[in-house]
Amino acid sequence: MFACADVHIDSTLCQQSMLRRHLDLAVERNAPVIIVGDLFDSMSSANDKRQPRKIRPELDKADYLDALVDYAVEFFEPYKDNIALVTAGNHETAMIKHHNTNLTSRFASRIGCEHGGYRGWIRVRFRDNRNSDRRRAYTIEKRIHYDHGSMGGAVTKGVIGTQRRAVYLPDADVVLTGHIHESWQMEVRRERLGRAGAVYFDTQHHIQLPTYKEEGLDMYGWAQQKGMPPKPLGGCFLNFKFGRDHTRDTLDLVTERAT
Repeated sequence: MFACADVHIDSTLCQQSMLRRHLDLAVERNAPVIIVGDLFDSMSSANDKRQPRKIRPELDKADYLDALVDYAVEFFEPYKDNIALVTAGNHETAMIKHHNTNLTSRFASRIGCEHGGYRGWIRVRFRDNRNSDRRRAYTIEKRIHYDHGSMGGAVTKGVIGTQRRAVYLPDADVVLTGHIHESWQMEVRRERLGRAGAVYFDTQHHIQLPTYKEEGLDMYGWAQQKGMPPKPLGGCFLNFKFGRDHTRDTLDLVTERAT
């Protein structure tokens, strides 16, 4: 699975060549793609005080919001068979609030993928067919919680939110977040009690997804005025692999940063 966030596809600062390279790799690996919010930048609509100094010429139209969707669909068309889910971020919810249009929902219906809200759940099921007797094959499920994000990251880079989410998301095996344009992974080791009363240990993976928007290139932009440092770019591959502990089969997660 390939996960990314904060693509800002229509921004002139979006590193589209890097994004294409990562999407090509997802296709090569037959990996489903999920985009956790802010697929769109969408800051050049009428009366938007956030308007950047530059806009892509192909988007400078009277029907700007329609052009945004057309632009994104054209870009992702070669990868539509791999795109599994696109969710809303703060840039998309701003369009719902001020312009009564859901850009991610419109994009998803055109591409043919699932659409999710600002936060939600993904259930991933893996069928173990290692046994020659297919009747004895069984399914292991992993639960992924995604949240575009709401916590700041000026000092802690959002890591402090890990402990908070670990408390109210006890059923999540993986927690994906975006929004703050940072990149890290933190593991929370947990003591669990199985159905038969046996104690076992597992790991909850918290993954902060970076961005594809290189804001440091705009020397007069918002990031420069706020004194923001350069942000990491890219996405993350989530590789699930069957393993075995002392008591049961497991599904281990190995992550790989795409840069």
